[in-house]
Amino acid sequence: MKSLKEFEKWYNQVNCKDDDIAQLNFVWEIMKSPYTEFYYSLIINKNTNNKFRSHLWSRFNEHREKAVELLLSKLDRNEDTEFHPDIIFHLGIIADRQNAEKERIVAGLAE
Repeated sequence: MKSLKEFEKWYNQVNCKDDDIAQLNFVWEIMKSPYTEFYYSLIINKNTNNKFRSHLWSRFNEHREKAVELLLSKLDRNEDTEFHPDIIFHLGIIADRQNAEKERIVAGLAE
């Protein structure tokens, strides 16, 4: 598994390219990593190009419970407000794909 430093370097290489395959290879690796918060930071990074951001969001749900906890905490703390619509949308995707998390997500959104 790659270290956080290796992911940072790799991110900088693929973010500035318009190369779907390179970006998707990055996503496939980081989605299997324990670096959920780093992964999220790349999604909200203002320097991440929009196409790459979309690729990153598309597999963020692979972090399952950690993704749910992180996204709900962003809503609870009113952080990253410009991404709240995306966060709510992706929580809905996670709830749809992972029935076990559905009640927690709905309860978290209702608070």
